Amino acid sequence: MLSFLFVPLILGSLAQAASVPAWQAPTAGDVRSPCPILNALANHGLINRNGKDITPAQYTAGLKTIGCDPVLCGALAQAALNVIPNRKNEKGESVFGLDDLRTHLGIEHDASLTRNDYDLDPNHDNYSLNRTLYDQLVSLRDPQTQRLDATSIARARKIRQKDSKDRNPKATLDRKQLALAHGEGAAFLMIMGHQYGYSVPVPYAKGFFVDERLPFEEGWEPSAKPLSFMELGLNVGAVIEKELTLKN
Repeated sequence: MLSFLFVPLILGSLAQAASVPAWQAPTAGDVRSPCPILNALANHGLINRNGKDITPAQYTAGLKTIGCDPVLCGALAQAALNVIPNRKNEKGESVFGLDDLRTHLGIEHDASLTRNDYDLDPNHDNYSLNRTLYDQLVSLRDPQTQRLDATSIARARKIRQKDSKDRNPKATLDRKQLALAHGEGAAFLMIMGHQYGYSVPVPYAKGFFVDERLPFEEGWEPSAKPLSFMELGLNVGAVIEKELTLKN
């Protein structure tokens, strides 16, 4: 039976969900990226559902909906534009598709938490969920809280980096790629885990990674206080600190 303690949380989350377009699975011809949160934004119609011709303004508005502050949103939008060819729509606005973000070693990187290395997949599929990697990540949750926290992400990062180095002769794990990898793990904790001190319940993680949707039904809601670069930096620091102290 659902504890009455969680009823207000669920009801508040469902009220928030009512203001967000309903989740829909991608259809034939739609494109998606290696990033689960961007795919979720498309699946909810917060950016173009087909994943194509997304403007920075639309991208920024979608990120604001899930709790990111404008400065952080703008920086992420610019990072996306920096890795793609200059392309304009009929209004002269810069646009990109989620499939543009699959470009290897752009903002995509080796040793992803839940995606294959580009050079380890026979079809260079670096954007689809690898369920084995997801299950490995979830297995690293804190045994007491049953949530994924900075230690969980740190352990996952060490495992994935070692695996990539061991199996992928073309693995690129330089400073830029490691910064992106740690930033993504930290952003996951920040966006999905702000209700629990930057730790993420497994049902939220499943909605995020497996279904690529915003897990309102499980009780998640965007942070009322916009999440900033400072918080992202603090979470990156927490993950790196834990990683440096892990013995294996």
